[in-house]
Parts: sequence; structure tokens; C-alpha cells
Amino acid sequence: MREETIQVETYSGQRYAEYPRRFRFRSRWFGVAELLETRIEERVDTRERRRYFLVRTGDGRQHEIAHDLGRDKWFLIRRRESSEKEKGPFSADPR
Repeated sequence: MREETIQVETYSGQRYAEYPRRFRFRSRWFGVAELLETRIEERVDTRERRRYFLVRTGDGRQHEIAHDLGRDKWFLIRRRESSEKEKGPFSADPR
């Protein structure tokens, strides 16, 4: 799956866009039921910083989304169907 730009509504507590509450992908809203993992990565060549979130939505799917901190843009990186545990961590098909 190629990363796609998404719209995200976030919780902002001690910092701006602390974590996602829900996101819109291809005209459909997905509510975040559980935050599974977070990490920050910085590219050495471009100094681009992104915060990554692995979330589970209400339908049981896992999604990895990223927030480009410099441009304040959000992207869907990968997603996995709830029944695909035996195939590895993520699905290449966004359905």
C-alpha cells in the first residue's frame, strides 16, 4: 500500500495532536478504539520528523498512521484486517 493522505481528529493535551481519536480514509470515518504503539522517526537526509501511531479501530482492524510534524499532515501507512493475524503484521491491500 502506498501511503495516503488522511484527515485526522486528535486529542491535544500537553502537546498539539498528542494522539489520534478518529480518522477519515476514502470518505469513511474510523474511530480509534485502542492506541497500541507510538514512535517518532527522523530522516537524516531531510530532517523530516514523523510521529507514528499503531491503532486498533472499532471494527478490529489495525492501522498505522503517521503525522508529519513539519508539514502538519497525516498519512495512512498500512492497515490489517482483524482476521489476518496469520499473514503477518500488516496487509498490503487497503480495501
